[in-house]
Amino acid sequence: MLLGSYAWNFALGLSHIVVPLYAHHLGFSGLELGVLFSLPIVAQLALGLVAGAATDRWGGRSTLLFSCAILTLGGLVFPFSETFGPLLAAQFLLAIGRSLYWPAAQSIASELPGGRGVQLGRLNAVVSVGQISGTAGAGLLMALLGYLPVFVIFSLLCGAALLVSFRLGARSLLSLALLASVGYALMLALALATRGLRLSLSLELLQWLIFTLVALSFAVTGSGVNGLRRSLAVKNQALADALEQVRDLAIRDDLTGLFNRRHILEVLEHQKALADNQIYPFSVCYVDLDH
Repeated sequence: MLLGSYAWNFALGLSHIVVPLYAHHLGFSGLELGVLFSLPIVAQLALGLVAGAATDRWGGRSTLLFSCAILTLGGLVFPFSETFGPLLAAQFLLAIGRSLYWPAAQSIASELPGGRGVQLGRLNAVVSVGQISGTAGAGLLMALLGYLPVFVIFSLLCGAALLVSFRLGARSLLSLALLASVGYALMLALALATRGLRLSLSLELLQWLIFTLVALSFAVTGSGVNGLRRSLAVKNQALADALEQVRDLAIRDDLTGLFNRRHILEVLEHQKALADNQIYPFSVCYVDLDH
């Protein structure tokens, strides 16, 4: 959970720097820049009111899964957004993903083993470190790679967050693969519509087909691995139950089901040690019951 949260927030930190610079690089006016970043924030505030209810209804796991998928799709839209409309649509996708992420992540963190406050504190720390790292690394990545590779890295990080945060089942993995394939097809259609003269339709369709087949193969392989992992977890639980049963047989009398002499002596020694440390009286009462 925490590692996936770090990847998600690292990607979010990247977007804080890369998206405004990319919009400025495209030559948008000050008014367009203001609308581009203010409207999604207003939408995020409104969506935040719905995100909590969505988390209660769908569960933190499903909501966070959808959030990561939406951010991944938004990252794929950015490289093909050379006009105001597509870039605003990508910003809205990021706003939807951000609004869904926080209640879902906090819901999952509060259910982790350990104190609720401790887990929420760890989540907040990872969120801060991830966003700071992403913001700090954005300039370096753009200087070394340029805008398109950075947006690809953004999408990969969101996808990694999705995979790391959850051990997905077969249905979820196949749905994710199909969603990625549909997203790729939509981006391909957008690219052909905006700069079709510079793209080869047959080559792009071949790449899309290869991508879809690879994604589906990974989904099938991943679901198989997850099935083996779940089977191993069941066997480990059965082994733990068997060991607990053996321990219970070792400390109880077969005939009466009462604790045997060895266990009673262990308990007495433990209680005597506690009494010695806390300086309070220690007494043993022995009752012989006959009928």
